[in-house]
Amino acid sequence: MTQNQNEKIVRICRKPEVLGRVGVSDVTLWRMEKNGLFPKRRTIGTGIAGWLSTEVDDWFDKLEEKSK
Repeated sequence: MTQNQNEKIVRICRKPEVLGRVGVSDVTLWRMEKNGLFPKRRTIGTGIAGWLSTEVDDWFDKLEEKSK
């Protein structure tokens, strides 16, 4: 099965991956999330949370649009 180039695979990104991609500290990411500047994390299970990869990707796309 091939994936259409317009389709995005949705997966859960855990905190270490998101911090590495975004390049900010844990506290800064939390503040951005709290102030509506970054997507909200989703609870996966007890004490486990992550972000939807598509929402993080969309955040990067919007950031890129603002810098043009």
